[in-house]
Amino acid sequence: MKNRLFIKKLLLGTIIVFVISFSTLTVVAAEQWYFADNPVGSNGVNGPWGSQGECATHLADYRAANPGPGITDCYTNYKLLAPLPGLDQVNSQTSLGDYLAVIYKVGIGIAIALAVVMLVLGAMQYSTSEIVSSKEDGKNKMWNAIWGLLLAVGSYLILSTINPDLLKFNLNIETAGVTLNANEDGLNTPTTEADGNKYFCKGRAGVSGYGYQSGSDWFDDAPVRAVLLEKGITVSGSATNNNCTKVGQTGCTSVYQFQGGGSLLALKNACGGASCQIVITGGTECWLHQTHAPGSSVVDLRETPSLSAYVKKGTKTEIPWAKGKAVQYQVGTTRFVDEIDHFHVKNW
Repeated sequence: MKNRLFIKKLLLGTIIVFVISFSTLTVVAAEQWYFADNPVGSNGVNGPWGSQGECATHLADYRAANPGPGITDCYTNYKLLAPLPGLDQVNSQTSLGDYLAVIYKVGIGIAIALAVVMLVLGAMQYSTSEIVSSKEDGKNKMWNAIWGLLLAVGSYLILSTINPDLLKFNLNIETAGVTLNANEDGLNTPTTEADGNKYFCKGRAGVSGYGYQSGSDWFDDAPVRAVLLEKGITVSGSATNNNCTKVGQTGCTSVYQFQGGGSLLALKNACGGASCQIVITGGTECWLHQTHAPGSSVVDLRETPSLSAYVKKGTKTEIPWAKGKAVQYQVGTTRFVDEIDHFHVKNW
């Protein structure tokens, strides 16, 4: 009876210590805010700052002084004072699945340790007692410990053998959705018309005649660009951050007659306001896209950490696309097609 009482107290004490320890790990930590990718901030340092608001203020100054690629987001980091194995710090990208994966492994370790303890206690009881019933009880303890050990180790081995991803506890559930037309984005090719010249974007909504002649001057987008920049929305190209100057030019991004400014501002407010970084990487330069054109709201946005975190909370589907298949996230009526480094955005 005394041995049973001791074992129950030991198990209960172990569970209480484990729960309290884990709860403390996620709280006893210092919050600090940084610029994502750690650029040099407007105050001459990379951070850290003590609050999101303070970081956002420096980030706004940095964006104003450094428009174009490389503009970053704020992120927070908690460095745990007593880290879990494989998880020594947490930030806005740390998910519940990350915790569950670590807790599962820690739990397996504790179960193995307890099984060994019970096995030793059972063996001691069996070998030191002269009472038949006590020996039988000790033998049962040893068998229960062995079965518990096999259950703990076996569950881990079975899951890892079937699919190692089962041990990652990814809680993102894919859902079925509608199928869209393929080849909605990708490089456009010019057509040769009756006058012998090559033209881009013929037949697009809002584009008249043959379209835009290859090599001709492109339109000024300064008014639209200035309004977007004032709202903290920047425009970036792979070769230049300036507007395109010629039809057919590559590496540039234009927002001439872009109609999605209000929708972009609403998106920015919804995903965090000043702390959400919106960068246009594909605008109305229709010769570089299949669906973009002046007068349209279709746009490509860089996958910044803040925007990605917001978009990827939406409904996830797999759709046919220009290069085979692509992942699409739907937030409200807006569809974000994941093209690795940017989102192709439509249906505002």
